[in-house]
Amino acid sequence: MKLPLRAADRSPTTQAQTDEELVAIAHADPLAFVPLYQRYLERIYRYCHIKLGDREVAEDATSEVFLKAFANLHHFRGRVFAAWLYTIARNVVIDHLRQRRPSEPLEAADRYQAAREAGGDAERQRALVSAALAELPDEQRAILELQFAGWSGQEIAAALGKSPAAVRKARQRAVERLRGLLGPDQSQEVSDAYQRHEPGTASRTA
Repeated sequence: MKLPLRAADRSPTTQAQTDEELVAIAHADPLAFVPLYQRYLERIYRYCHIKLGDREVAEDATSEVFLKAFANLHHFRGRVFAAWLYTIARNVVIDHLRQRRPSEPLEAADRYQAAREAGGDAERQRALVSAALAELPDEQRAILELQFAGWSGQEIAAALGKSPAAVRKARQRAVERLRGLLGPDQSQEVSDAYQRHEPGTASRTA
């Protein structure tokens, strides 16, 4: 089963409700999970695409994330929904990466060098950023990946269980390290291209 991967209309009432309020409603009425799906669909998809690098695979992973979240919502109690959903997404991505690991034997440094030697188009720029991100510490990489995926600073802090101030500091260190890998002149241009060429949610359903 695959969920529809398309942006959905959001009513003003739904936008005004907090995640906690929507989760409480969804515990009593499973159909009320839809507003949560609508709220996080784009960001979860973009995160999956950044990690997996393939639109169709990212669509499959996104559907899997929300199906798992829906099936296990009754276990969710007293936590931050964004953090819980991010944990599911991260685990789904890890499973997908493990499945294809035999066909991708290159270490991060090898991927980075290969990206530098690739063509000069936007895909090369995205490959450079992806390879450079792979060399960052896990927390710094996660912060930039979530930012590239459209998550706000508050949402990133909630997802990672950090304070907004700690996220800002870690992000600054991550950006500095990324600049060291990519070069000060290229890092901003490449990072912008990485986000600009990241596709939005697909419109097809299955």
